[in-house]
Formats: sequence, structure tokens, C-alpha cells
Amino acid sequence: MRRRIAAAALCAVLAALLPFAAPVNADSADRVQARGRYVPPEGGHFNVPIGDRAAQTRIKRVVLDAIQHARKGSYIKIALFSFDRRDMGEALIKAHRRGVHVQVLLNEHQVTRTMRTMRGVFRADRRRKSFIYQCRDGCRGGGFLHTKLYLFSKTGVTRSGTVMIGSANLTTNAEVHQWNDLMVLNNAKVYDKANVVFEQMRRDRRAKPVYRVWDISSRYELQALPHPHTTRCNDPIMNVLEKVHCRGATRGTGTNGRTKIRANQHRWSGNRGAYIARRMIALHGQGCDVRLMHGSADDTVRSVMRTRSKRGMVPLRANGFDENGDGEIDRYTHTKYLTISGNYGKDRSTSLVLTGSSNWAGIGVHGDDVLFLAKGRGRVADWNRNFNFIWDRGSRPVTYRRPGFYNVEEPKLTGKYWEND
Repeated sequence: MRRRIAAAALCAVLAALLPFAAPVNADSADRVQARGRYVPPEGGHFNVPIGDRAAQTRIKRVVLDAIQHARKGSYIKIALFSFDRRDMGEALIKAHRRGVHVQVLLNEHQVTRTMRTMRGVFRADRRRKSFIYQCRDGCRGGGFLHTKLYLFSKTGVTRSGTVMIGSANLTTNAEVHQWNDLMVLNNAKVYDKANVVFEQMRRDRRAKPVYRVWDISSRYELQALPHPHTTRCNDPIMNVLEKVHCRGATRGTGTNGRTKIRANQHRWSGNRGAYIARRMIALHGQGCDVRLMHGSADDTVRSVMRTRSKRGMVPLRANGFDENGDGEIDRYTHTKYLTISGNYGKDRSTSLVLTGSSNWAGIGVHGDDVLFLAKGRGRVADWNRNFNFIWDRGSRPVTYRRPGFYNVEEPKLTGKYWEND
């Protein structure tokens, strides 16, 4: 008994000493997996580039576990912008050799050693049950393939398909230099709609209609982009923000009756970025509890962010850093998420997360991207914990001065660690 107490105490001490141990789900699925009955752990998963190796690879390990537990005869379907992780390529090859059908779609901007190895096993023929294929000028909508989507028809003991969606590519860069997110759901209806998107991508030709919205249930909505002829009035992000009411939040949502908004954006730029920024500032002025972060913002958005609302400047932080002093960005958020808690539409107690692969820039509506909206207090709690962690430990305040826009000089968006996706 004393040995068990001593061991527990030692574990508590070691846990306290781990560097930058960001909050992580202690999902019951982890305990099920320990008993040999693996279930993909639902909820939000986030890596920590400033943490130890275990913290950096949290998202990768979630995907890897699902690959390793995929059942014979099942399908693994992955659509990504970038892929260079050798261990993940090897895991997919092993899955294929034990009878799993592995289908991988990638953008055409690079060919890595891992991709070449996989091509030698799977080939590029999309008529096969297993393949690795690079789309030409985007997959279903033109431009480029920018989606980050992982589908598992049967993995572990799940009876429904598993969907993983967010901002994470399978690259070393995504682990070591980027903040990323991944939402995991074991839900047959969500899987079916996400599979429709993948099958349209697989054809490598323009889908009709190219922009689709699926109201999957009262809790989930999936959007497939590109979004042609985007304006302020029909923008998918603005359509969400226009439903926000800043006061009257009830049932424990919001902040003291004020609707709470958090946004963490990889690339925020251009005319589109500017009108989204103006809406955020207006909501702050109307009384919403708004906090914003970005990895990179151009001069257009920076200029708008100087606008003073009735309640002053909107709270804003930058999390793009030049860590080695070469003038180039090498640590930054790669997420594209938004959370809303409070008075939204006709519901005064809404909790929702909007995540996916689409940046708040013109480029964010021009390529093959996905947006996924999920409601639930647990979802918002997951993403807001991640937001708070980065806000406190991985960002720096933005203040305003004349004649410059920010007190923070933005590093150049170049170098081996920057991915403009």
C-alpha cells in the first residue's frame, strides 16, 4: 500500500515538472483502449509546439492510433495539403498489407520522400482500393487542395465511421512549429457527408454545385468550399457572426450575460479579412466578450484593428514568432477556429465551435477547403482551453501606437517553416 502511495506521489511530482503541459482530454476512450477495446477519443485535440515531444505529437498520435486499429476490409481516407511524416507513411503501408484499403489525396505543390515510398506501394490509380494521388489544380473545386480530413470507416470497436477534421497536416512542421487542432467524432451521419466530399475530391474534377452545405443535425454542419463570388453579405464566416447578439446569454454560457467569442486564425488578410475584423470590432463595441489571435495579419487587417469601438480596442494578440532571429516566421498558429458561447440566433445559450481548414483571407474561399460547425459545451470548453493556453504562453500582446500599426513587428512570411496554408 505504501509503495502504491509513494508511486502515485512520484508521478504527481513528475507531471508537475513536465514543460508546458497544456490541458489535454482524459477521455474515457483512453481507458477503454488500455483494455484492448480501442475507441477513437472524441473531442478536441491540440499539439503544443513549445512543449516536449509528447506534447508536440498529440494530434499525430490520435491519427496514428486510428490507423493502427483500422480493421481488415475497412477504409482509411485522407485528404491533405502536405505529407512528409515517414512514420505515418509506414503505418499506412502496414495497414494496407493487413487488408485495409488506404486512399490518400494530396495537393500537388510538393513530392516528399514519404510520398514516393507510398506511391511505390499504393500507386496513383484512383480506381484501385488503395492509392495515393495528387490532384491537378485542386480536387473538387479548382485552385488547390487545402482540406485536412481523416476518415476511418471502421477502427477499433466503433460501429460508426470516425471523422477527424481540423488544421493539421501530417508533417514535422505541423508538430514542431505550428499550433494545430483536430476534432474527432464517431458519428455515422457526419461520416457519410464527409465521405461525399472525399468521393467528389477523388474524381479530380469540378463538383456541381461546388459549394455545399449539409445540415447534418441540430448539432453538426459541414460546408465544402470553394465559395464562388464571395461578398461581405454571403461570406460563410459573416453568416455566422451576423447571428451573434452580444447580451442576454443564459444558462451558464457567455461571460456575465455577455456572449463570448474567441478566434485563433492562421492567416488573416485582404478585403475579406478586413470586413471580418470590422465585424469583430463591432461586436466588441456592442458588449460581446471578444478576444482575437492571429499567426499573421497583413497591413489591411492591421489597419482595421486600430479602429476604436465604444468599448475601446478589441483585445488582440499575435502568435507568429521569429525564434532564431533570421527575420523569418518559424512558430505560429495554423488553426482556423472560432468559438461562440451565448446568445446566437434564437438560442440564448448556444455553444458552438467552427473549425476546419479555411483561412480568413481571400484564399480561404477559393480552394478545396472545409468548414465544420459543432455545437456543445464540451466542444467549446476544449477549444477555449487551447485558446487560453496559447493566449497566456504562446502569444504576445498587440498594442497600438502612431505612426505604426502594431507594436509587434511581423516576421517575414518566408523560410522553411512557413506554410501559406
